[in-house]
Amino acid sequence: MLRRKISGSRRWLLLGIAAVALGLAIGRAWQRRDAKAPALAPDPTTERLRALGYIGDVLDDPDPTREGVTLHDAGRAQPGVNVYCSVHATEIVFLSMHGTPLHRLHLPARGWGAGDCMVEPYDDRSILALDAPSLARLDRSSVLWVSDAAHHHDVSVGPDGTIYTLSERRVFTNHAGGLLPVLDHFVTTLDANGRILRQIPLLELFRERVPEERFARMSEVLREAGAESPEYERESDVLHPNTIEILPRDLSVARAGAALLCLRELDLLAMVDLETKQVVWSWGAGELDAPHHPSLLDNDHLLVFDNGRRRGASRVIELDPATGRIVWEYRGDPRSSFFSDVRGDAQALPNGNVLITESTKGRVFEVTRAGEIVWEFWNPTRGEGGKRRQIYRMLRIPAERFDAFLGR
Repeated sequence: MLRRKISGSRRWLLLGIAAVALGLAIGRAWQRRDAKAPALAPDPTTERLRALGYIGDVLDDPDPTREGVTLHDAGRAQPGVNVYCSVHATEIVFLSMHGTPLHRLHLPARGWGAGDCMVEPYDDRSILALDAPSLARLDRSSVLWVSDAAHHHDVSVGPDGTIYTLSERRVFTNHAGGLLPVLDHFVTTLDANGRILRQIPLLELFRERVPEERFARMSEVLREAGAESPEYERESDVLHPNTIEILPRDLSVARAGAALLCLRELDLLAMVDLETKQVVWSWGAGELDAPHHPSLLDNDHLLVFDNGRRRGASRVIELDPATGRIVWEYRGDPRSSFFSDVRGDAQALPNGNVLITESTKGRVFEVTRAGEIVWEFWNPTRGEGGKRRQIYRMLRIPAERFDAFLGR
């Protein structure tokens, strides 16, 4: 009896040592991968992007001959200057409403990530440019600083000039008595000079919302393909936050300073109080389908790009967060004619119209609340094989702000 007990204890001890050794081996593998990331050859990067669904070129172009501004109803379109950069681009373009390039800025570094370049105004004389893993602050002719802290997807500026973005890092989580490497994401705050002030992890706030089936699938892929495989990288990104906006005022569901987030893999919008580190509001499960870019409107509603990845058709909705009621939506006619399964953006304009980026078609268009298209742009930038480049987001700014940026 005593021998059997000792033997059983030894078995449990050996199993424990093996589990720890496996965790350390996986950890070293992920660390080696991170250490090599900046010097990766094109092939691994291409495989990573393929696994994540991030392709730079338009694969289903309804009319490859269309380029630039193809529609401009000057009487109903919101005036301004359009700012964008193509996926995997090297420059930011400032574009007139007629499609004429007005100014260009060279990006300071090429990212290893999805190539989802986006721009956010910082103040009258500078902008923030995000191209994973780099976040840079630029003025009209120079780079003021660059941060390479695994930034991705979005950046927002608080009322006091504090910068908020999303960052990622690989960690371990417990599952079925073992350890699984998983991609955690952080709300990262920086000062005006690009110095990191703090990071708040998101996995611990949302882990209970991740279906156990997802972790079981991760375990299976880990056994079959390994921790460094593109398949495991896709499965281990269980949250995939793609948006952050800091609330400038108190709402009925959250106070000023809370972070509005979008978690694509959970089909979820959420507001997180950054001081208490608590989720104070969430909505979307069972209603949204791989969404992007919620933004706060003047009436305290949210504008959301709902991709419809499983539906095969996208829509833009206006949501009342206090009631969970959808009060407006735009769909294509036919519905499948408007579809971006990844990426995508919607910006509310001062005249009430909405500027929509249909990313995977390289198309941006402005619609009235009645659903009429009054401005349309097709990206003229071409990639390999002459295919149109996709656009992550386009931003329209007032002409006065553009003039101030140029120092005029």
